[in-house]
Amino acid sequence: MTPDPTRDEPRCPKCGYILFGLGEPRCPECGSSFDPVLVKDAAVRAHLLPWERPELGGRIRRFSQTLFLAWFHPGRMFASLAERKDRPVRHPISFIAACVGLAIVIHVVAMILERATFFLVLWWERGHFWSAYDTVVKTFQAAAWSYVLAPLVRPCGVVLALFVIALLLKLAFGRRLVSLRTRDFLAVFAPALTFGALAWGLAHCINASLKHQAGFVVGLGLWAQTVIVLTFAWFCCRKLLSFNRRQAAAITLLCGLLEHLFQEASLRTLLWVWALVG
Repeated sequence: MTPDPTRDEPRCPKCGYILFGLGEPRCPECGSSFDPVLVKDAAVRAHLLPWERPELGGRIRRFSQTLFLAWFHPGRMFASLAERKDRPVRHPISFIAACVGLAIVIHVVAMILERATFFLVLWWERGHFWSAYDTVVKTFQAAAWSYVLAPLVRPCGVVLALFVIALLLKLAFGRRLVSLRTRDFLAVFAPALTFGALAWGLAHCINASLKHQAGFVVGLGLWAQTVIVLTFAWFCCRKLLSFNRRQAAAITLLCGLLEHLFQEASLRTLLWVWALVG
């Protein structure tokens, strides 16, 4: 019997080979093993995150698709988690590490762009290259440790906050979803870290273009991190944990408070190190 290619035939998660009439859960094309239930049940596959589906492409493509889903369709993401038939997230640690790494890279690039923007603004105003260059170098030297440590301290503070939130959600409401572990909750909240890094970097570049006279813009960038965590927590409570609006609002506010406290703590730590070294 020949499989019909127009039907949703079970395919190998790694190479896409049609798995038909096999005696063991191993692909004859690439030799990789697979979960028979996951491969055969198209309904279960439809509720997996793009990160969990190797047949969609390489890791970078699947990672970007998962970020897009989390940023622009968080409700759909958490609703899919609720319909995945008690299956934990696949490879959550590697996804979390990718989010942290991307956030650090975004912070480093934002620091470079912020200095470059400040230099261009001064050069445009003064019309003298070396005068603008000296000012940028002096301001950098005055806060060198801040520029060096910020790309590491701030993401670590946010990750710690997200870990505490994930741990509390697991401990308090784990009975509703026994299959989801603490690292699974952390994995679905991790895209908030990259979104916050983008908002923070954009805010610093805008502030630099205004010669560092618009501190409120940086404050808005920091609050954008809290807003995305609030959004994730709300949809987690409503779509995944099936709470009513009052319960979801209370838990969402608690998650936002924890995230903001840890974010402030990381910034205070950064300022303390800067003052100690300086």
